[in-house]
Amino acid sequence: MATHANCDGHTPAAGHETCRVRAAYVAVDGLRMAYLDEGPSEGPTILVLHSEPTWGFLYRRMLQRLIEAALRCVVPDLIGFGRSDKPTEQFVYTYAGHVA
Repeated sequence: MATHANCDGHTPAAGHETCRVRAAYVAVDGLRMAYLDEGPSEGPTILVLHSEPTWGFLYRRMLQRLIEAALRCVVPDLIGFGRSDKPTEQFVYTYAGHVA
Protein backbone atom coordinates (compact mmCIF):
# COMPACT_ATOMS: atom_id res chain seq x y z
CA MET A 1 0.00 0.00 0.00
CA ALA A 2 1.49 3.31 -1.02
CA THR A 3 1.35 6.20 1.43
CA HIS A 4 0.36 9.42 -0.31
CA ALA A 5 3.26 11.88 -0.56
CA ASN A 6 1.36 14.51 1.46
CA CYS A 7 0.21 12.08 4.14
CA ASP A 8 2.09 11.33 7.32
CA GLY A 9 0.21 8.08 7.94
CA HIS A 10 -1.39 9.43 11.10
CA THR A 11 -4.06 11.94 12.04
CA PRO A 12 -2.99 13.74 15.20
CA ALA A 13 -5.59 14.31 17.91
CA ALA A 14 -6.75 17.84 18.58
CA GLY A 15 -3.98 19.89 20.17
CA HIS A 16 -1.19 17.50 19.14
CA GLU A 17 1.78 18.43 16.99
CA THR A 18 2.07 17.65 13.32
CA CYS A 19 5.28 17.09 11.41
CA ARG A 20 6.42 20.34 9.77
CA VAL A 21 9.15 18.97 7.53
CA ARG A 22 8.65 17.42 4.14
CA ALA A 23 10.04 13.95 3.63
CA ALA A 24 12.13 12.87 0.65
CA TYR A 25 11.75 9.37 -0.81
CA VAL A 26 14.05 6.66 -2.07
CA ALA A 27 13.08 3.37 -3.77
CA VAL A 28 13.90 0.20 -1.80
CA ASP A 29 12.96 -3.10 -3.46
CA GLY A 30 10.17 -1.38 -5.38
CA LEU A 31 8.76 0.42 -2.32
CA ARG A 32 9.07 4.08 -1.37
CA MET A 33 10.98 4.71 1.84
CA ALA A 34 10.56 8.18 3.31
CA TYR A 35 13.43 9.94 5.04
CA LEU A 36 14.41 13.31 6.42
CA ASP A 37 17.80 14.83 5.66
CA GLU A 38 18.03 17.98 7.75
CA GLY A 39 20.85 20.19 8.92
CA PRO A 40 24.05 21.40 7.26
CA SER A 41 25.27 19.02 4.56
CA GLU A 42 28.89 19.69 5.54
CA GLY A 43 28.30 18.95 9.24
CA PRO A 44 28.89 15.63 10.99
CA THR A 45 26.09 13.20 10.14
CA ILE A 46 23.89 11.34 12.59
CA LEU A 47 21.72 8.43 11.43
CA VAL A 48 18.61 8.38 13.64
CA LEU A 49 16.71 5.08 13.53
CA HIS A 50 13.35 4.26 15.06
CA SER A 51 12.15 0.89 16.27
CA GLU A 52 8.78 -0.79 16.18
CA PRO A 53 6.08 0.58 16.39
CA THR A 54 7.34 4.17 16.01
CA TRP A 55 8.54 6.28 13.08
CA GLY A 56 10.81 9.28 12.53
CA PHE A 57 8.22 11.70 13.97
CA LEU A 58 9.27 10.38 17.39
CA TYR A 59 12.45 12.47 17.16
CA ARG A 60 10.86 15.78 16.10
CA ARG A 61 11.99 17.69 19.21
CA MET A 62 15.43 16.13 19.49
CA LEU A 63 16.20 16.81 15.81
CA GLN A 64 15.75 20.55 16.19
CA ARG A 65 18.43 20.67 18.90
CA LEU A 66 20.81 18.49 16.89
CA ILE A 67 20.37 20.69 13.82
CA GLU A 68 20.96 23.82 15.93
CA ALA A 69 24.24 22.15 17.01
CA ALA A 70 25.28 22.06 13.31
CA LEU A 71 24.69 18.32 12.91
CA ARG A 72 23.20 16.75 9.81
CA CYS A 73 20.39 14.33 10.73
CA VAL A 74 19.24 11.53 8.42
CA VAL A 75 16.04 9.92 9.68
CA PRO A 76 14.47 7.12 7.61
CA ASP A 77 10.93 5.87 8.15
CA LEU A 78 11.48 2.16 7.75
CA ILE A 79 9.27 0.35 5.23
CA GLY A 80 5.84 -0.21 6.80
CA PHE A 81 6.07 2.78 9.15
CA GLY A 82 5.29 6.50 9.07
CA ARG A 83 5.39 8.03 5.62
CA SER A 84 6.94 5.00 3.91
CA ASP A 85 4.96 2.51 1.85
CA LYS A 86 3.15 -0.19 3.80
CA PRO A 87 3.24 -3.59 2.10
CA THR A 88 0.15 -5.75 2.50
CA GLU A 89 2.04 -9.06 2.58
CA GLN A 90 2.39 -10.31 6.19
CA PHE A 91 5.83 -11.82 5.48
CA VAL A 92 7.35 -8.35 5.11
CA TYR A 93 6.67 -7.69 8.80
CA THR A 94 8.35 -10.85 10.11
CA TYR A 95 11.97 -11.13 11.25
CA ALA A 96 12.73 -13.30 8.19
CA GLY A 97 11.18 -10.61 5.98
CA HIS A 98 13.50 -7.96 7.40
CA VAL A 99 16.68 -9.95 6.93
CA ALA A 100 15.77 -11.53 3.58
